[in-house]
Amino acid sequence: MKVKFTNFWPSFEPKENFFYSALTQNGSNIEIVTGKSFADLEIVSVFEKKSRVISNKISRLITTGSKPNSEVALANTTNTLPKRTSEKRIWYTGENIRVPFGQDFDHSLSYEQDSYDGSNSYFPLWYSDLNFFSDSKFSSRAGVSIVKEELLRPRILKKTSRKLACAFVGNSHPMRARLLEELGKIGTVDVYGKAVGKPVKHKADIASEYQFMVCLENDLYPGYVTEKFLEAYVSGCVPIYWGDFGNDNSVNRSSIFNIADFETIDAAIGQISQFMHTPKFNEIFEQPLLRQLPNVQNVLAQFGQK
Repeated sequence: MKVKFTNFWPSFEPKENFFYSALTQNGSNIEIVTGKSFADLEIVSVFEKKSRVISNKISRLITTGSKPNSEVALANTTNTLPKRTSEKRIWYTGENIRVPFGQDFDHSLSYEQDSYDGSNSYFPLWYSDLNFFSDSKFSSRAGVSIVKEELLRPRILKKTSRKLACAFVGNSHPMRARLLEELGKIGTVDVYGKAVGKPVKHKADIASEYQFMVCLENDLYPGYVTEKFLEAYVSGCVPIYWGDFGNDNSVNRSSIFNIADFETIDAAIGQISQFMHTPKFNEIFEQPLLRQLPNVQNVLAQFGQK
């Protein structure tokens, strides 16, 4: 089978991802093709090369006289989608971007939890970190192996003397900055990451010194859930999260402190201050992260798997 990946991010590895693993489970011989070569299956994401971004921005500027709204290299699928050279075409996003209905796709994998009459499958980014095709998957960001079955079992708090919270920040965000400032009023909060000039290779090497890891999504949208809360959990912390799981019931929400459950940040901080360094924290920490493994059968069906 000839497979093509279009508009994926620069560091994307065609043979090291959920899709490639799904395709090879039945022993199929997979050939990765590029460019205008014909493919039996093409998976299209939402990124594009910088040269194309600049070209399209100039084109829009000439035609509309308006300046582009963002410098982010996210594809406007309507304008940038190459002519179809594949038997089957699937649209996929790891970003909070809506499904491009009415365009030349046979199926979509997205954060949308509506199946849209079977044309869309819910596939948030954190699902791919579970690796459904082997016993575990090494998380290069967390620095630990993620074992699916361990996420279904209670964990034990071994180190009780910890600082309050840590955060790993790649990009600034107003909500994140406000929360970190307020948390700092009730305990020690340390911030790492390229945004503050303190890059860290593996989060787990540091996170075990803290009770909580602040891991907020960039947007609050039903179903938009990335790898952030999962990385916090496997790094040995209770996630202080901000996100909306929507109708996904695989996550045990008692294992996460979700700021979105409170009317205000002050109310959330007040709750945290009441149970940090208390048996209540232990109770939350020891909760399994998952109630059940996510159901990805609809996704696997798109790759000829059951």
